[in-house]
Amino acid sequence: MDFLVNHEVIPKPVELSAEALQGSESLAHDPAKRADALSGTLAFCWSHLRRQFVKIEREAAPAPAPVAREALERIAQLYAVEKALRGRSAAERRQAHARPLAAALKHWFEAKLDHLAQKSDTAKALRYALRHWDGLTLYLDDGRIEMDTNAVERAMRPIKLNAKNSLFAGCDEVAESWAVLVASCEFAFSLTTRAKGRRWSSSGRES
Repeated sequence: MDFLVNHEVIPKPVELSAEALQGSESLAHDPAKRADALSGTLAFCWSHLRRQFVKIEREAAPAPAPVAREALERIAQLYAVEKALRGRSAAERRQAHARPLAAALKHWFEAKLDHLAQKSDTAKALRYALRHWDGLTLYLDDGRIEMDTNAVERAMRPIKLNAKNSLFAGCDEVAESWAVLVASCEFAFSLTTRAKGRRWSSSGRES
């Protein structure tokens, strides 16, 4: 799951990332079922789109991949806006600065698509971007939505890694011991973190 907005906090329609639905193929690919089940709007991840162009450029090397290269540079401009203006209002960060760049990028995607072999990987990446453009640019209208969900992916990576490690337990008894050990470590870590937080005074120094 890449991005999920709590429906109790944010008024409907709820914003969800497309990657949040990858666990359910029928929802991810059937708009009618998706609308009925979620009554919300999909927010697509810019990092997911960017990876497609990175892959195209890498596989083309040492030959150049000019469309993929320029796409990456244009996407980088959008990320630069987020980085430079982080902490300011969503309207200032996105409406005034990112929206013109996004509009220009969409026009560029459309123009380049007309001159590419339609079965090429680059054309597929461009069609993906245009097909999900509303979801990709949803963050421009709602400051609560991030451009990507990399932070969530990083947070979930240890959970996935632990699940893979648990496959080597060998038997149910060892798996139970493994679960107890991991849970104990996580609980101890949470207690240590809370205790450390209490030792810090409001001035930011340890008491």
